Amino acid sequence: MLSTALRGAHPLHGDVYVMRVAHATSTLWINHDHVGLQGLRAATGEVVSEIAFPASGEPFLIYGWMLSNDGRQAVLLSSDPLEYGLHLSLDMGLSRRFALPKDFPVLSNLYWFAPDFHALDYSGKIWRLERDRLVLAPSEVYDLEPVKEYLAIQRAWNVSGPDRRSGGWFVAGKEQDVIGYLPRLDEKPVLARRERYGDISRLDDVLLVCAADRIVQSEQGHVALLLQPPGGCSFRGVDVLELGGKPHLVALVAADDSNVAPSGYVQVHALSKA
Repeated sequence: MLSTALRGAHPLHGDVYVMRVAHATSTLWINHDHVGLQGLRAATGEVVSEIAFPASGEPFLIYGWMLSNDGRQAVLLSSDPLEYGLHLSLDMGLSRRFALPKDFPVLSNLYWFAPDFHALDYSGKIWRLERDRLVLAPSEVYDLEPVKEYLAIQRAWNVSGPDRRSGGWFVAGKEQDVIGYLPRLDEKPVLARRERYGDISRLDDVLLVCAADRIVQSEQGHVALLLQPPGGCSFRGVDVLELGGKPHLVALVAADDSNVAPSGYVQVHALSKA
């Protein structure tokens, strides 16, 4: 099992509720209220990038956030019924709108950039970002590898999202009451009993399962509490990244009262085998 040692708590301001880690650059991307993103250097908390969403006069509440494995692109979808999504060039600090079709379905968490953004909806249709709009992908895309495997994974599992650090997918069972990590369809998954969770990460075969009031670790059927949030706060996300060649857990912590200052933290914990 794992033990932790707190290495830093970087203060945040505004309504913070979602985080993504760009492992290639060790950058933590966090929503900046409802008007943009902030990129923080994981080791120090220094703000290294700020990206404003295109001006619209209305807040953009992030519901879906798809990040490329190289950390250079992101696609955002809102929880509100907007007629557009956002495409971000994180390395260039740019954002732009793209149009969504009428009666657009909910996308699954199984997506890829090749290099254009592609994603499956829950009916098995593939959508592709083409210039300034999201459209159905042509039939030849379905015959490409690894698209065939992606389709098979979606039939077998509910996908929570990709493991951007080392590949594979975080999944939940359709019939079994389990969650876990799937390297590939033909490889044995790392599974744990389903817990209440809002986010999931892993270090090797140890699953890190994040709920608002706790982060637990699960290894070979053994479940143990790893972290609890400070008083008056909740966890909003978890991931693992390498800093100085060693694994660290990063956790997004938000104050239950968003009017306090600071309104949240990014906690950075060194991880070691207990």
